[in-house]
Amino acid sequence: MVSIYTPGGGGGGGDNSWARHRRVSATANLYTAGSDSGQGTGGTTAITANRLYAVPLYLAKSFDADAFQFYVATAVAFSARVGLYRDTALYPAALEIDIGTVSVGTTGYKLVTFTQRTLTAGVYWLALVSDGGPTLGEIQNLDGTLNAFLGSPASSATNNWGWDGAHTYAALPDPFPAAATLTNTGNRRAPWFMLRLVA
Repeated sequence: MVSIYTPGGGGGGGDNSWARHRRVSATANLYTAGSDSGQGTGGTTAITANRLYAVPLYLAKSFDADAFQFYVATAVAFSARVGLYRDTALYPAALEIDIGTVSVGTTGYKLVTFTQRTLTAGVYWLALVSDGGPTLGEIQNLDGTLNAFLGSPASSATNNWGWDGAHTYAALPDPFPAAATLTNTGNRRAPWFMLRLVA
């Protein structure tokens, strides 16, 4: 696991905090899962219908959370359901919260709010499943420092950013599907799932 920055510390003029993930903005308090240093947007990744995708978020101390955000680059006339899983040995395990659904029939940011809850320090998994196949935004490696928490294959052509398993679109399963696939994507990129943390 990567080292932990102190509040306001680290590179980028304080862009990294206790959550040790790239903070999208100081005002929004949205933190990107899957990497500690991705910057910018522009890439996209198409997801498969009825696959449950999960990306890790590491919290070094307790935080309150109240929203999940992602970006739809290419819309489809379907929906997505999002939630949060606890971790066991770097694998999503018990369901922490099934946050709810949102349409992916239009492009743009999708912010799904939920009743504020306290998350203790540790690894959590931001999860999403859709009954369609929207194309979602990615975090791109603009400064050569994107670090995937699950490592990279020997070829270094891809980064392992999470797990995905079969799940017919419905309420999120508890626990996460067994024998999921280690998911990777293009060189030094990660899908853009975000969690809003309250200081």
